[in-house]
Amino acid sequence: MKQLFKLSSSWFPIWLISLLMLVMVFVYLPIFKGAKQNMSDVPLIVVNEDKGKVGDAILLNLIEKQNGNSFKWEVDKSRKQAFTDIRNNKAYGALIIPSDYSKSLDRVHDTLISGLTNDKPADLEILLNEGIGQTASMIASNTLQTVALTASKGISSQLKNELLQKE
Repeated sequence: MKQLFKLSSSWFPIWLISLLMLVMVFVYLPIFKGAKQNMSDVPLIVVNEDKGKVGDAILLNLIEKQNGNSFKWEVDKSRKQAFTDIRNNKAYGALIIPSDYSKSLDRVHDTLISGLTNDKPADLEILLNEGIGQTASMIASNTLQTVALTASKGISSQLKNELLQKE
């Protein structure tokens, strides 16, 4: 057994495996460190193109309740600016409140009050930057969907209360 360790050819696989493990550590270590660092550096964008009060209410709710958590939020003036920021990796994603969002909600409201059921829903848009990393993209997607869902639940509860009062 001692003669086996004295041969240089028996040490070659051990040194090779050790070198390979060291290379793997140096390759993967910056990747894991970089993801945490990017989480606070890259913002999420909110674009409020809505001319009515609903877009402002969503934006105000977002600023009051969500700002200061794990993401930095920025408000852009236009959809085009949001696209540019996402394309240039300056943002994880964007929540876009369309210009006709309040009008769409009014149509949905009127449709429900009149008892009809076939009208188009009012939609919010979510844009994601998938090139910034899978983990960050998934977290941004979940965050933006949560904001949209929260807004939808608030609006739905108001419509439900109005329908209940009508009866």
